[in-house]
Amino acid sequence: MIFICAGFGVMFGGATRSFAQTDPPEPMVGNYRAAAVTESEVVSAANYAVKAQAKKQKAKIKLIAVSRAEKQVVAGLNYRLCLQVEVKEKGKKSAVLQTVQTIVFLNLKQKFALTEWAIAACTDELPTGVSNK
Repeated sequence: MIFICAGFGVMFGGATRSFAQTDPPEPMVGNYRAAAVTESEVVSAANYAVKAQAKKQKAKIKLIAVSRAEKQVVAGLNYRLCLQVEVKEKGKKSAVLQTVQTIVFLNLKQKFALTEWAIAACTDELPTGVSNK
């Protein structure tokens, strides 16, 4: 009888441990989740955003810091970033510090695309109607 009880204890005790979730859950499609600002893909996305916006704006833009980063799983990844940048427009003598919110899309072929760039205080979402298009 003791061996039977011990056997059930091992079987069911091991089963409860195997069902216990110790790792954080995987991000769900559609939800933004916090990402480390030092993560290599976050840094790459931030650098890409600055380069792409500098080209579009025809200005010198320098990345000062990534203040916040989030990822969203879609058919690829969206990186929603809060950046501190220094912008020097053509013909201007001095640069201006700006806080911008940006979204960079990383497609399944590992190519970045800048989809949003807004000069704004960092909030949970980009201001409605602000786009890089």
